Amino acid sequence: MTKIVRSKKTKSLLKKAKESCLLAVDVYNKPMTTFRSGAFIVFMNIAWTSLFHAIFEYNKINYYYKNKKNPRFYEKIDGEKKGWEIKKCAKEYFKNKDKKYTPIHKNIEFFIPLRNKIEHRFMPELDTLIFGECQSLLTNFEKILTEEFGKKQSINANLVYSLQFSDTLPDKSKKTLEFLKIENYITDFKNDLNEDIINDPKYRFQAVLIPIQNKNKADVAIKFINSDDLTEEDKKNLNSIIAIQKYGIRNISDAGNFKAKEVAEKVSNELSNFYKCKIKFSHSYHHNICVKEYKAKRGRNKKNTNTDFCIYNEPHDAFSYTEKWVNHIISKLKSEEELLRLFPKFKKEIYNLFTVQEVILEVEKNLDKNMTLSKKQHDDYAIAYRVRPLNNSKILNNTNKEFCHHIKNTDYLYTRKWINHLSSKFRTDLLDNHNSVNHSLSTT
Repeated sequence: MTKIVRSKKTKSLLKKAKESCLLAVDVYNKPMTTFRSGAFIVFMNIAWTSLFHAIFEYNKINYYYKNKKNPRFYEKIDGEKKGWEIKKCAKEYFKNKDKKYTPIHKNIEFFIPLRNKIEHRFMPELDTLIFGECQSLLTNFEKILTEEFGKKQSINANLVYSLQFSDTLPDKSKKTLEFLKIENYITDFKNDLNEDIINDPKYRFQAVLIPIQNKNKADVAIKFINSDDLTEEDKKNLNSIIAIQKYGIRNISDAGNFKAKEVAEKVSNELSNFYKCKIKFSHSYHHNICVKEYKAKRGRNKKNTNTDFCIYNEPHDAFSYTEKWVNHIISKLKSEEELLRLFPKFKKEIYNLFTVQEVILEVEKNLDKNMTLSKKQHDDYAIAYRVRPLNNSKILNNTNKEFCHHIKNTDYLYTRKWINHLSSKFRTDLLDNHNSVNHSLSTT
């Protein structure tokens, strides 16, 4: 259904959105353009932001930031009210949408850090790495534009369908540190997505070209079909064709493997059961350290992996990990010494240790309502009873292990026994109106 747009502001925003989109395609498809992905992302960011603003303007939704100090006024930039940026716009627009819109939202989110990098720093060319995502960013724009304002607003007639593909990735020997950082971001972002989103064309456009013999010379060489127009049976048939293409290239040893996030979940569950406490093993930090420590990957070449542990899937530009890798990590980290060597902060969970703030809260549970314990009082007691050294001591790990542990790069952590001991001593001192700590400190 075509909406009648009467507001000059909405019309202006729609025009800006459509023209920015056309500029994005124009720049991307220009021969000899070396900054094609970067320019495309910048113009599409303007296009999407303007489209969201047009939608909000049409629906009379306030999309301007209020002044934090005085909410009656708006934040301003050069005298103009500051509108929501693309991340905020997308969050507000998609929050009440059906799950089928999630891949579109994720596709937009994918480009936000890349856009920021283009605006504030240098970004190398990544055409072949993000071609599918770029194509989907464009087709999704057309989809939302026509859904919100009708087919009369469509820009399809102005598009050469659509982005011309060329391999402009740098030679392996010439990959810069900046390129590798962006490459790692892309890999990490994809690893956080589930397979349904990755395989959805609304997140990343993927094409399978099948050679045919035309019976009619007037037949077009390539026919594009909107997936929304297909029946469930059509989709099944199409997926079976895509599956042939997919598994034809894919390394068969990749089947049945796990993403980094799945590995982390399995390790977390196993170690939590083993140590009888909650061990939160993260895929972005703990798993990456294990990959380096146990050499699942070797150097910067993605294909140079220990295939017993890790497989690089080139078509998907992603890593997967074997059952043997999962078992290897679990076996290694079931050694308490090894676990604490790599991740000393897990000592808190394994030994059920408490921070100073947690100790104070626990002690105050055992006190009357009008009794409180300050951090200074706690530290005075800890030093007086030789639980931990003085603040200026160079021997930070010289602690009474029955009561206290020191972990590198963290503050002191305390045992349940110290909480019970301190609760008893502190309560007695308060009730007797006698501070035994002052006496103890004077004799130390």
